[in-house]
Amino acid sequence: MSGTATVIVFVPGTTASELYDGTTNVWPNVMNSDDTIAQKLEYAYDVLNVGNLSVGNVVSSYSLSSTEQVPCYGSLLTYLTTASNFQSGTAFTTFTYNTAVQTNSTPVPVSNLLFYMVPYDWRQDNMASANWLSGAIAYLDAAYKAQDQAYNLYLVGHSMGGLVCRGMLESGIVSSSTSWWSNLQSLTTLATPHLGAPLALSAILGTLADAMPLPWYAKLFVNWFLQEAVNSKGFPSTYELLPPDLTSPNQQLFVQGTGDNATKQYDIYDTSETVFQAVLALKGLKTGVLAEAKTFFGNLNYTAKPPKPYYCFAGIDLATCADSGSDYAFTFNGIDTITAQTTQNSGDSVVPETSASFATNAANVAVTTFSGYNHGYMGGSDMTDHPNAIITMLALAGVKVVSTTEAVAQAAVESPVQEVFA
Repeated sequence: MSGTATVIVFVPGTTASELYDGTTNVWPNVMNSDDTIAQKLEYAYDVLNVGNLSVGNVVSSYSLSSTEQVPCYGSLLTYLTTASNFQSGTAFTTFTYNTAVQTNSTPVPVSNLLFYMVPYDWRQDNMASANWLSGAIAYLDAAYKAQDQAYNLYLVGHSMGGLVCRGMLESGIVSSSTSWWSNLQSLTTLATPHLGAPLALSAILGTLADAMPLPWYAKLFVNWFLQEAVNSKGFPSTYELLPPDLTSPNQQLFVQGTGDNATKQYDIYDTSETVFQAVLALKGLKTGVLAEAKTFFGNLNYTAKPPKPYYCFAGIDLATCADSGSDYAFTFNGIDTITAQTTQNSGDSVVPETSASFATNAANVAVTTFSGYNHGYMGGSDMTDHPNAIITMLALAGVKVVSTTEAVAQAAVESPVQEVFA
């Protein structure tokens, strides 16, 4: 192989990595309704309590039953491994860095086009995952350099995966002296909540499933399971999806009063709001875990130029739990009720547009929006009808596709990095 290879390192979003207890898949199997209650509770116990679960592959789809699948990255992987999708006529080689690879020292295929996936234990602190990612890239780098093969590295994070990438790049885990630093060309974030996703508060408070089209008993199980999982001090990652405790202009107050307090805004980090804090605590929020989230965001940089070019992709024009004008993501009645609100046309149904677009004063950042793309589409869950975010990402890596006119046009207009917020 001659020339310079193209390597895309892909970091999935939260819950999109398989977790195993020995040889037993406990996530996402806990979501499968075909299993017995005893099996589901056993899987749930492992996810909630076992700290050393093994990491498997990225999730292709979530099996809710033998007849119902929720797509995840299966469509993306099929697309990338189909040679006819690319003008070169060459498909990507795919490889997953996981616990088995690390344990067995499985060799990385040194390919001209490599899609290198780095799933992780999505329950843990994102800084732990950032260290895992650093090790995975070092493992990749060693394989290419052992064969004296030049390569360009493109880092891509979907959803929370983008925060993991930033944790690695901005906290001091890696630097310009790192062996692969000169290979790294850019970071592309797909629907990453740089300024948080207010919807994470619903999971913390045990109300996320309330609006889901599920039987009442299924809602109870999902709300209980999610709330128990995200409120464990040992597994703080969901708290690290909340809007961070930042100063203006990036501060994100997302809870508004009602009635006589309709003009009041509540800050989940402000301990002087005693009634509000007491209600949050009563409904499940753990201040100790919230403190860990503050520590994580303290490692990220919102005021200076990123160390490499950042491309931030945002899904827009879908109803999302977000702040928009005078409407806030949540309301608090001042007594005992905190309620999620859905703002029309403000994001990708999970992450607000403003959050996926990074900070308001960041240089070396370019933002591209995709109208009508939900959170899954942004990560490639439907490459048949919603391929544009992935195709644009591939174009940044110099990979040309055979695609629809619309998708090719979207990729063609992508501009070089601009200091759009300088």
